[in-house]
Amino acid sequence: MTANPITEIRSTYAQVATGLDDEGALNLLADRLRQLPDTGTNVVTLLGGAASGKSVLAKRLAEQLEDAVYTTTEDYCIEDRTYRRRHFEGRSPLKKYDRVFLKEKIGAIQGLAAGETLRLPVYDDKTGIAIAAGEENYPRIVGPVRWIIIEGDFQLIEKPDYQIFLHVPDEVRKQNRITRDVAQGRETSVSKIAINFDRRQKSQHAQFTLPAAAEVNLLLDVTVKKDAYHYDIWEQPKK
Repeated sequence: MTANPITEIRSTYAQVATGLDDEGALNLLADRLRQLPDTGTNVVTLLGGAASGKSVLAKRLAEQLEDAVYTTTEDYCIEDRTYRRRHFEGRSPLKKYDRVFLKEKIGAIQGLAAGETLRLPVYDDKTGIAIAAGEENYPRIVGPVRWIIIEGDFQLIEKPDYQIFLHVPDEVRKQNRITRDVAQGRETSVSKIAINFDRRQKSQHAQFTLPAAAEVNLLLDVTVKKDAYHYDIWEQPKK
């Protein structure tokens, strides 16, 4: 594909919806996932750039499907922020995740029998710790489900059953990041947040996130009007 898979998708995929609001997009997504074979737990990945709204979308989609659980790639970060800066700064961002542990957790969920449960890690934004908290401290308890939704900036799963990409304009994501970081007290300097966002755009988004759109089943292409998302949706032609 070309250097920009979004452009390629728009020219080769079938456009199935235009200008949907949040509810309309959720309904379409849920409909597509319900069409997957009901032969076990389906693995669904939801990818997109930083501060695009993936977590909110994944949570709402899981709630709408009901028989679903969502997790994020951040929940599988190795150790804490200090460790990751020391060992992974300047390297591929994929190295900071324990992909083997994530694969094991997915397999364990797929193997659950009725009445059985297991614990999933949840990233702690204050400490920067996720899996290092220890199994007994993992707060999310899940049982057997039909769908596992894994959202994140990067594709960590080999051959998921269904792939979705949420494409939000860069300037919108930057403003989302600024608003969120200031509100949560992560950083008070708007210029520092913007500089850090731009740096990660070059080192991570362009190299690792955007190319993942090339293989998705569904592209959610967002425009923003009056502070609300509107979705044009493109679907990979059936082979």
